[in-house]
Amino acid sequence: MASKPQLFFYGKALHDVRSGFQEVSENKQCIKRTLYDSSKSNASITRILGDNYRNNIETEQTESCSYFLNNRAELVEGSVK
Repeated sequence: MASKPQLFFYGKALHDVRSGFQEVSENKQCIKRTLYDSSKSNASITRILGDNYRNNIETEQTESCSYFLNNRAELVEGSVK
């Protein structure tokens, strides 16, 4: 039978492993949320750029994607207003 110090060591090791898995899981969730948010932003940016290109009209630029749009719109339209 295992002694008390050995049981304590195994218990601590198991706790550390569980804590590690929980931390990894939380990081994965954070990464998934970030990627999902990025994909939603990219989809709306693509739509806005497509509207600008096809109709040659200006659309509102939101604060969150104005920097990206300013850089990308030069490639699509040739100039940024």
